Amino acid sequence: MAARYPLPDAKPGDTVQERVKLALREAITRGDLAPGAKVHQASIAKSLRVSVTPVREALRDLAAEGLIALDAHRGARVRLIDLDEFLEIRQLMEFMEPLCARLAAERITDDELATLHAIQDQLERVTAASDYLPLNADFHDYMTTAAKAPRLAAILGPLRVASRVVITTALGTVPSRVEQGIEEHRPILAALRRRDGDAAAEATVRHLAPTWDAVEALCRSRAAATTVPD
Repeated sequence: MAARYPLPDAKPGDTVQERVKLALREAITRGDLAPGAKVHQASIAKSLRVSVTPVREALRDLAAEGLIALDAHRGARVRLIDLDEFLEIRQLMEFMEPLCARLAAERITDDELATLHAIQDQLERVTAASDYLPLNADFHDYMTTAAKAPRLAAILGPLRVASRVVITTALGTVPSRVEQGIEEHRPILAALRRRDGDAAAEATVRHLAPTWDAVEALCRSRAAATTVPD
């Protein structure tokens, strides 16, 4: 893991725990630590060249975010989001994502719009889900920044992180979503340029709904596979 996921470069005020958490969160949301995988504290500490203490603290933080399941007997594992949990996440995001887009259209600055265009320019050159996912996340996270609604951002952030675990897997079953997702960003950007909140909200729903549908289908198939017949 260390060779592929080194500790992020330290920023002012960053602790080792924070950097370990970022490295592990990235590995989980990219799918390199798969749902259900056991997370060995000692091996992670060794590979990242840190002590076990910041790894243990980072895992507790990730458990609070819903990414890690901690069990006194089984240890730490990457959480597998079930159907009921995803449906709850989807209902919340179906309300908040369009609101975020609407506020961004009303409040975005020219410099922020230029940053979103720069992210989109990078997206236009990718073909693999592994490259698409982090840039897509950057696009939506930065749109939240442009919305200038800190309470909304505080709610949306953890929901997005939790959903990315299953989105990574679901996109693997629908490869065409990468190309489609890139194309669907264009009307969002056009609406933001026009400062058209209604159009930005509608374009955001059209962009996110197919991915949510793919994730929901995956969660339903998993639930059906684990259902024990009467």
